[in-house]
Amino acid sequence: MSVALTGDTTRYAGPARSAGYRWFTDPAARQIYAPAEHPFLTRMYAAGLRELVTLRGPGSPAVHLAELLLARSEEFRRVIRSVFQGPKGASVRKTIRQGEPIQDRHLTINSEYPERLPVTTVPPTLLLRLPQLPPEVAYRIIGHDFVLEDIEARVVVDFIPGALP
Repeated sequence: MSVALTGDTTRYAGPARSAGYRWFTDPAARQIYAPAEHPFLTRMYAAGLRELVTLRGPGSPAVHLAELLLARSEEFRRVIRSVFQGPKGASVRKTIRQGEPIQDRHLTINSEYPERLPVTTVPPTLLLRLPQLPPEVAYRIIGHDFVLEDIEARVVVDFIPGALP
């Protein structure tokens, strides 16, 4: 039955085995869906991958897939960056930059969140497009990097370099 609904997916290997990866990298993956559904499915696949990255953590296949998509798919990057454009974009960028005077900061996973660095929270307009995190983890922004911080331990759980404009 799944072949009837989505076609034969056994021919795919590596990252292309993921329907979400194909959504952003293979135009043929969209042909079975009505064009009116494409914006919703784009947001759904991006949010689903962010959730997997959060749940599975550093070194997981989900993190690898997200890194591949950020490098390969302008549309995937655009989903995250879309919040920074439009009528509220300037306000969102200004809010982030007010709390973030340090631009160049070297981050590593499992390192201490920089103590002297102000805590820049993610604007609500962006939070609405991202999966909800467990209470002990928070989204942060450092420069152009999107960061997950364990707020109790003050540790960088994960980050995506250059994810934000």
